[in-house]
Order: sequence, then structure tokens, then C-alpha cells
Amino acid sequence: MLKIAQITDIHISSKNELKGDFDSQERLLNVLNDIETKDIDLIIVSGDLVNSPDDTTSYKWLKKHLYKKNKKTIIIPGNHDSSINMSDIFDLKDYLKSDEIYFSIEVENHILAFLDSSKEFISHDQLKWLEDLNDKSNKDIVIFVHHPLDYCNCEFMDRKYPLKNISEVKELLINCKNIKYIFTGHYHTKKQINIGHIKQYITPSTWYQINDNIEGFNISKKYGWREINIDQDSLSTFVHYIKLSH
Repeated sequence: MLKIAQITDIHISSKNELKGDFDSQERLLNVLNDIETKDIDLIIVSGDLVNSPDDTTSYKWLKKHLYKKNKKTIIIPGNHDSSINMSDIFDLKDYLKSDEIYFSIEVENHILAFLDSSKEFISHDQLKWLEDLNDKSNKDIVIFVHHPLDYCNCEFMDRKYPLKNISEVKELLINCKNIKYIFTGHYHTKKQINIGHIKQYITPSTWYQINDNIEGFNISKKYGWREINIDQDSLSTFVHYIKLSH
């Protein structure tokens, strides 16, 4: 069995910007310490590593703290990230195609496909690559991407910051029968929304959450990460929240 820790929407800033007095650096370190207590094989960081795409200082801070745990770590960009800067600092040039980071690996009879939604859409090149990946294999495909690939009944984020080409992406997904799971971030909440035969999971931010059923931008102080367990013929997942200090 492969045990994965998915973390997302870290939003590290060299200015250490606070949101509701929540310190993104401190909260990430708390999450990493919690992950360390579990038997985790792989950490996947699904975008928005930093708050500003040109903040190379924060990327370097993250590299130091993510990699010192000596666990295999995979990162993909979000809309607050620069794929070019990430490829330079995290040594991802082998995965950089033009100005996008996307690739796949095989684990436990599954294919993990990593997409780049940093431009707030999934490019035609990536969609063609994903379609080819689906057509060439009979293994279950698990997608990791920053943006949810369909609307999620989250009032503020669906209205203000959805993926820009949802309709195009959704049409392809429904026709790709080997794609079984999608793991995302971006919406700063915990949720499951099915896209046809596909289960899509949104993972909470390590910084703060956005209440999904209240009109407007309304935040809560919960934060955490998602555990994903994959074996030869099954996948299970659940969220760990960090205990809040009073």
C-alpha cells in the first residue's frame, strides 16, 4: 500500500502575511509535524505554495522545510505559483513542457497524473496528453490538480474563482473511463463532488478555510491535510484536521 499526504494552498509569503491572524508558516510546520507522526510514503503539494509567484525567497523556504523530512515529495503549481520559478527551484525541468508542469507516475497498479492549472485553465496540450494517457492504459488514473475540474456548490469560489474552461474539461473527463479519482485544492474547504463516474475530492488548506455555504468571503480557522491510501485494487481517503490551540 502507498500512503500519500496531500497538502494544498500553503500560501507562504516572505512578508509573512496573515489572514485572520493565522500564520501560514507556523500552520504548515504544524501540518508537517502531524504528517511525521503517520506512516506516510509520499507528500503531494497541490498548488499555491506561495502567495506571490515571484516570491523566490518563499519557494526556497518551502524547499528547505518540505524536503528536510526525507520523504519523497511531489509538487504542482496553483494560480498563485510560477511554473517556471518552481521548475528552477525544485529541480522540475524534466517535467516542464513549454511553461507548464505536467507528468505521470505509476504506483500500486494506478497511474497518478499531475496537471498544471496555474493559468486558471487546463491547456489543450494537457487535455490531449491526458486523453492519450487514458487511451493507452487500462489502469485506474488518479488526477492531482490545483483547481477543481467542476463546480462544487461552494458559493464564493464557484462564483469568483472557478477553472475557466470547466465545460471543455468536464466533457473530456466523462469520456475517459479510466479516470476514477481527482484530488484538488484551491477552494480552501473539504468536499466531495462526483463528475459522472469520477470521484472528485477537495482538500482543506493548510492556512485557513472558506465556508462553502455562506454567501461571500467568510473564513474559518480550521486547517489540515488529506491522507490517501492506494493499494492494488482500491483507494481510500480522509482528512486530518490539526487540533487548534486556545
